[in-house]
Amino acid sequence: FKGHYYFGSVPDNLKSDLMPDKYLYHTEKDYKARRQFIWISSSGMITHGHFDQDYNFFIQLVGQKKFTLWFPWEHELLYTYPRVHPLWHKSRANFAAPDVSRFPGFTKAHAVKTATEKDYLLYCIKIILF
Repeated sequence: FKGHYYFGSVPDNLKSDLMPDKYLYHTEKDYKARRQFIWISSSGMITHGHFDQDYNFFIQLVGQKKFTLWFPWEHELLYTYPRVHPLWHKSRANFAAPDVSRFPGFTKAHAVKTATEKDYLLYCIKIILF
């Protein structure tokens, strides 16, 4: 599969569509910093297991997407890279086919599975792995 995606700052011509924007930030400090990012992907895109340090709104415009989520306290069972590693926010395990001989704790992690469809919104708190 060769999917396509864009991840970066919200383009200026879309910023007016995000008003009133104050509700998109968790704290007043976040609101003042006004750091907004957008991820747009094609169908079939699979995201590597990772965590985000920001709160996320996932809005499904067309089609559907499946999510597998874990709570932050299970990060050791998901084998994230060490903080000093360039991939520090990603898991070393392949979630689709985990090597349980290398990552035995993975089988003990409790996932929450959900899916979005057109016009759904999924809100994720900080540092949930998916």
